[in-house]
Amino acid sequence: MPGGQARQWSNAVGVAPDEVHRRLQSLWREQEDLYGRQSRLRDQLHSCPDRELDEHLSQVERHMGEAAMLIGNAVASVAGTGF
Repeated sequence: MPGGQARQWSNAVGVAPDEVHRRLQSLWREQEDLYGRQSRLRDQLHSCPDRELDEHLSQVERHMGEAAMLIGNAVASVAGTGF
């Protein structure tokens, strides 16, 4: 990860540069927890009579999965910079 991008992550998550990796890991775990809770909600409501609700919950689940992957990529990128 370029130095400028590492500084941007540091500013974005509100920690010193040497804490970015740990903070991103924590945020990734939080996002994974939210993903799991949302997935359980969708599972419970999957057979509801409102197809639009089911569709939107499925979209949220997909987007949250993609967000988890991107946060994981950021964690890996920061780890490669020596943070």
